[in-house]
Amino acid sequence: MKTLTIIRGLPGSGKSTLADMTCKKWGIPRYFETDQYMIEPDGSYVWSPERLTRAIDLCQEAVGIEMVAGAPRIVVAGVFSSGLRTMQDYLDMALEYGYEVTIVQCLGEFENIHNVPVETLEKMKKNFVPNSEIPLVRPIVSLQNHYPVEETGSF
Repeated sequence: MKTLTIIRGLPGSGKSTLADMTCKKWGIPRYFETDQYMIEPDGSYVWSPERLTRAIDLCQEAVGIEMVAGAPRIVVAGVFSSGLRTMQDYLDMALEYGYEVTIVQCLGEFENIHNVPVETLEKMKKNFVPNSEIPLVRPIVSLQNHYPVEETGSF
């Protein structure tokens, strides 16, 4: 069965690190995340609410291309703060292209390296829906939490 792994959590929770380790473990060349579309040509990261919508669209488009191509394993990392509502496009694509979905919530508390404003982080924390409140609906087959203790790349 083809799988889509969605790694979610607040900024600084370890999403990118877990996604990178998971891809290496599974032999996947890359993972997808909205942050990848916030990088300027000079390599600097620039976060802004105005850029976020476009970055989300580009990330979903890239994942859709992978699904159409039949990639056996796809990993997406992002905040997905509002639970199923913010993941719905990915879940719809997973159903359409025959992917089972595992949702992993990262629970680390590391430095916010992307300079997201404090007030924005507070709103994200306030509105974040934990995995424990997400219903297990098709195509979701597993909801898990990840506590980063070592660099194992597993959940």
